[in-house]
Amino acid sequence: MLALTDFDAILLDMDGTLLDLVFDDLFWNQNVAEALATHHKLTLNEARSRVTQTLAAAEGTLAWYDFDRWSRVFDLDLDALQRKSQSLVSLRPGTATFLDYIAALDKQVVLATNAHPRVLRFKLDVIGKKIPDFETYFSTIVSSFDLQHAKETPEFWDRLCKQLCFAPHQAVLIDDNPAVLMAARRFGIGGQIAVSQPNTHKPKQPLVNFDNVCFLDELVVR
Repeated sequence: MLALTDFDAILLDMDGTLLDLVFDDLFWNQNVAEALATHHKLTLNEARSRVTQTLAAAEGTLAWYDFDRWSRVFDLDLDALQRKSQSLVSLRPGTATFLDYIAALDKQVVLATNAHPRVLRFKLDVIGKKIPDFETYFSTIVSSFDLQHAKETPEFWDRLCKQLCFAPHQAVLIDDNPAVLMAARRFGIGGQIAVSQPNTHKPKQPLVNFDNVCFLDELVVR
């Protein structure tokens, strides 16, 4: 297992890494589909199929994460819809212990997410009500929309390294998305650690060719 102390910068994904992916899975696979079915007079299966196929066409691109775009495409108030399920926005087990641990390491700690700025702000506000100092754990919080490229692209990593002034080989990324982890590796990010159970309501799915942890506190050296 990679040692975090060997790196100067620790890059952390949000959804499925720090936060439980149960919210996102339920939101897109159930809540949006149900709202779409009601609004457009579709069966639930028809609505789910439409959501899945429409999203799949943009997967891996910045458009896939564009909350405003999907609000227009599906003709739904997605902001209001996500507020209805905000109780499901939560830290994954072990995240708080992990954040306390890395805060003492004197590293550059970056929250690097593909989340749209409005989704990011929504989730930070929800978590902030439970953990008021949550945002202070990070040196910087960056959305891929700030850099105009998704994390699945080399351009994102190039711009992130230049903006935050760290050498790629001196950084380690912790993420649950295999495409993002591979993109970071190909660019030259020094270390990658995969999260094998991003949704705690689903079974573990270890990612091959990467060091894996189920929960982030497994990386704490006591």
